[in-house]
Amino acid sequence: MSDTEVITVSRQGLTLSSLLWRKNKMRIEGLVERCLALNPGLSNIAILPVGTEVTMPILSAEEKQAGQEVEIIQLFN
Repeated sequence: MSDTEVITVSRQGLTLSSLLWRKNKMRIEGLVERCLALNPGLSNIAILPVGTEVTMPILSAEEKQAGQEVEIIQLFN
């Protein structure tokens, strides 16, 4: 079993941070930095182009428990 997985960007306007949020639904300290270490070319890209493949670390159960869940508020219906 690999400790990483590859995600392909399928929506316009995503940043690495927002992609990680969409996948994990929580804030995990240091995750953006770990992802950048796995994808050195992404550090110069603010908005990820559709079709970009991003290698992401697979989180352990301990990391998921330590993550900060954030309440999502809907501003508009």
